[in-house]
Amino acid sequence: MNGSTGFPALVIAVLFFSSAPGIAEPVSVGVYPVPVAEMEEQVTDWLQGEGCRVVRENPDDGGVSLECEKARQAFRIRIEPRSPTASSVLIESRPGYGDEEGTTAGLRAFLAARAPNPGVQRQAAYPDVPPPSVERNQNAVFCLRASSRGAPIGFSGFAIDRRGFIISTAHDLDGIRRVTVGLKNGEQAHGEVVWRDVRRDLSLIRVKATIGDSVSLGNGRRSPRAGERIFLLPCVTEGRGWVRFGTVGEKPAMVNGQPLWQVNLRVSPGDSGSPVFDSDGRLVGMVKGRFRGTGTRGFLIPLDTIRDFLRKDGQ
Repeated sequence: MNGSTGFPALVIAVLFFSSAPGIAEPVSVGVYPVPVAEMEEQVTDWLQGEGCRVVRENPDDGGVSLECEKARQAFRIRIEPRSPTASSVLIESRPGYGDEEGTTAGLRAFLAARAPNPGVQRQAAYPDVPPPSVERNQNAVFCLRASSRGAPIGFSGFAIDRRGFIISTAHDLDGIRRVTVGLKNGEQAHGEVVWRDVRRDLSLIRVKATIGDSVSLGNGRRSPRAGERIFLLPCVTEGRGWVRFGTVGEKPAMVNGQPLWQVNLRVSPGDSGSPVFDSDGRLVGMVKGRFRGTGTRGFLIPLDTIRDFLRKDGQ
């Protein structure tokens, strides 16, 4: 994150907000269909464009505080989670230290222009929940665990039929034949790696357990459009499992002779192997990983590569 996080700025910000009298009540900027992490990036961009030195704090409630320090103006912006995919933005400042109404209006206009539906701010209790067509695939996504060189590893996979076949990435499975699959009833089952393709970075895993739901490959999307909204559906574990949305970026990049979709999407550790869908719940690809050095640029293995893997080398 750019901006100043030096000791002097932090001391100034803390003293200003903790000891100065007359701090105004927080003013709501709006509720936006953007997760906290992505909203933090947008607000930081705006603050830096306003010439602020930015000081960041992480309260205990899962939100973020961003404090602006500049000549004769100081204010704090609070970003609070309203749902897994939506954030509430508030401003608090000290009366007499800057144009509070103008600051609020400026940030509101900036965020409205960056919103998925420009100019629209959603104030509902549960704004921008993922489409049901995406969420209905949740029971087909599984958390996978294994041990590599004595260290535990975790990743994701999704069922492609109800006979117990799960597809995932291959880069964590070098020399590994067995994995642990977290079932939806809370139990765990043993899975066997029946095929692994290093070049395509895909693996096929068979679990001897009943799988109720599966992701349709036949109804998938081969070529999503640049800028199109997509949804990452990770496996559900403690602290993870929220649907995340992003957009399709540039045309596919060729890596080691294989095409990869470039996407603007927050990818976290353990997301490799997660399915990604369009707004109609159609599979567009699988998470391969993220661009090193950033958490908001990812790479997807295209649907065609998955189909080719299963047709030639899998079942």
